[in-house]
Amino acid sequence: MPSYKILSCDLDGTLFDHGKHVSEENDRAMRALTARGCLFVINTGRTYSEIPKELREHPAVQYIICSDGAAIYDKKNNTRLSLCMENEVSNQVLDILDDYDTSLTLRKDGSCYVDAATHNDADYIAHHANSAWRYFFYTYGVPKENFKGFCREATQTEMICPFFANADERAEAAERLAALESVQLASTADANLEIFSKKAGKGNALLHLAAQLGIDRAQTIAVGDSTNDSDMILKAGLGLAMENACPELKSIADAVICKNTDHAVPYILRHYLSQKHLFY
Repeated sequence: MPSYKILSCDLDGTLFDHGKHVSEENDRAMRALTARGCLFVINTGRTYSEIPKELREHPAVQYIICSDGAAIYDKKNNTRLSLCMENEVSNQVLDILDDYDTSLTLRKDGSCYVDAATHNDADYIAHHANSAWRYFFYTYGVPKENFKGFCREATQTEMICPFFANADERAEAAERLAALESVQLASTADANLEIFSKKAGKGNALLHLAAQLGIDRAQTIAVGDSTNDSDMILKAGLGLAMENACPELKSIADAVICKNTDHAVPYILRHYLSQKHLFY
């Protein structure tokens, strides 16, 4: 069995419980595995600012991969590696989305930007953003006037995330976006898409970080619950899906573990990161 050196962990539906908290059991296990020589790497679709401060500042966390792999933060050295969309690419995406009825968010510079003119329940509900997503937008979204102009001028865009009013339009848009050579797609809800650079992706970012640290792919573990975790589940040395994961992720994972409410990190520590499996 490989000597694992990185555990790449999703947040929502994986590390977090249903209240979006890190349990005491997960907290203790994060500290324990790093003390044994394995890096605990956050790997999330959230932007940097959308990660709770106590987790960003957790002593067991040095590296944070955000926005589906578009940005990699090294807290110790205070650096940020960008794998973002250039302006030309993000505008190609916006050209396609302009043909559909969507509610957009744009993520850049570690923040989530929303349209000030449509930042309300009526618009979000019309585009099938549920109460959890609406809470997320109100809590973390930065309203922008002239939002379309802001999006068109944006450089180094981490992600563009539309919610669609119509499922057929979402399917058609996804097909057209997938044909672009410079971007890739993921999703965390039935009505949304997450669009980001071909260079990014949770798996690409994980492998980039591992290579930078001189760590072999076989010595990495990834765990998640949603389709935007597929990239890292496939590219890690060991890909694990939560019991509460979507069927698509379970079908490609090497193994299915516990529910997020049953504390993923101690489970992984016991079954895959026992002392004999760790590198010192």
